[in-house]
Amino acid sequence: ERPGSVADMSAAMADMREQLAADERTSALISAMRGTNINDDDNAASGTTLQVVEMRAGDDSLPTEYDPAALSAYFRKRPGAVLTR
Repeated sequence: ERPGSVADMSAAMADMREQLAADERTSALISAMRGTNINDDDNAASGTTLQVVEMRAGDDSLPTEYDPAALSAYFRKRPGAVLTR
């Protein structure tokens, strides 16, 4: 075989893949770049429809940060919105 042949290049690439797979951080990076192990829970299931619930206006606004007490106070004034959800 000549140096630089396709067989040599294939063998070199196989060796490099083995070395990359042996390193945990590199392997995780490559998996992420390939999109493997993607959690599809972030996407809506097919056939799911989004419905908008209109709520009556008030002097307060929906909290933009998670605060159970503030959310409870907000929706306590809007029982219809909770029922339609």
